[in-house]
Amino acid sequence: MALLKDFLTGLCSNNEDGSFVWLLAKTVTRWSSVDILLAEVDRAELHRIAFNSSHEGFSAGDLKAHYVLDEDFINDGSAYILFALVGSTWTHVISVSEQNRFTTVSVWLAGEAQ
Repeated sequence: MALLKDFLTGLCSNNEDGSFVWLLAKTVTRWSSVDILLAEVDRAELHRIAFNSSHEGFSAGDLKAHYVLDEDFINDGSAYILFALVGSTWTHVISVSEQNRFTTVSVWLAGEAQ
């Protein structure tokens, strides 16, 4: 699973418009299927990793992600991305920064009101 973690870390290192992090932040579902948010080249890489996993493989469609806003005043807006494989206990968390660029303060505050 080290390859998967490395892949996800690389995926989350980019938060430009249209990137995986940007698309995930814009979703309105609690859990999103990772592969549907990926560019074609990244989707192919995820499928390769899933098929060759040392854990007897997994379905790339079973990799889900949840975007959790943290603080708007730390690291120009911080959030966590929680990854999980459906039907297993495997999880992985990545912290991302500079989220204020595409997540307004009103969104942060609305989250506190819920």
